[in-house]
Amino acid sequence: MSVQIGPFSISILQLVTLAIGLGLGLGIRNVLYKNGVSKFAAFIVAIPILLLFAFIAFFKYSELTLLPFIAKMIRTYFFDATKKFQINRLRPDPHAINLARFRTTDHDVVIEHKELLIDQEEMKKLRRMTRKDGVLR
Repeated sequence: MSVQIGPFSISILQLVTLAIGLGLGLGIRNVLYKNGVSKFAAFIVAIPILLLFAFIAFFKYSELTLLPFIAKMIRTYFFDATKKFQINRLRPDPHAINLARFRTTDHDVVIEHKELLIDQEEMKKLRRMTRKDGVLR
């Protein structure tokens, strides 16, 4: 929702921001004036506060208000890694490099041949048991 003031269209959020800035600026001016500072000096101190809140209220950059714009700048300049692009340069594929490195690596393969150790006495007993009629007893 917005309010039309002459050729300008001001949203409710902008009006609230301006009201907060105006209240804060005039409040600081009154406190300074009551504490013995001249009216002009108190007004000079209040002007940057009024201008700051006016800047916050009317800031628009590429359809972004101030807070989303600041968040985008922080994300862009602090968290995103910069990418450099070059023309006519073949980029190595990291997967192909890893596959080639894996294929050329000598793997240590250990093959152990174990002999079957069976107690000969046990084998003789088994043969004796199965000899008669091919049936176990």
